[in-house]
Amino acid sequence: MSVVENLRVVVTLDDGETFEVSAKDYLLSYEVVCELDSDIRGLRGLVSANEFVFALSNQDDRFTPANALSPYFGRLKAGVRVDIFVEQETLGSFFVASWDAKNTVTRRRVDVRCVDRLQSVLNNALGDFITQSNITLREYIRSLLVYLGFSDSDIVVHDSLSQIIDFTVFSGHNVATVLNE
Repeated sequence: MSVVENLRVVVTLDDGETFEVSAKDYLLSYEVVCELDSDIRGLRGLVSANEFVFALSNQDDRFTPANALSPYFGRLKAGVRVDIFVEQETLGSFFVASWDAKNTVTRRRVDVRCVDRLQSVLNNALGDFITQSNITLREYIRSLLVYLGFSDSDIVVHDSLSQIIDFTVFSGHNVATVLNE
């Protein structure tokens, strides 16, 4: 049995309803992309994360977000949680970034791109995050992550990031841009 045959994708909609797909029914293909950047720029190289991309057979249009006859109508959208499993082992939790139903006469499929929690945070715009002065890089990163909704117990920032930042400024970009500048 190949890994694809053992892979299960569990989609949790915003209202808590779940549905599962696998190679036995709708799952056509998948790819897990692990992005690692060891370049010594920014904090620890460019801040990156992981992606999960999968394709579903959509012969009956059930996975078309705009299909009013779909049991998932109005609920297949960005931000929906996707968990992947092989047997009972969890391979990861992701959030839908795009749900693209490319239905034509000859091609009836859906391509779904998901990102992990870090990437979903990195894509957030920094609205009214406050300017700070005379703090360590470690303190700045910690305060940024708390601002973004992480709890103190979720955050581990290495003690070696002890250089003092005279003041912090951001240019209104997303979190990834700010951290990489």
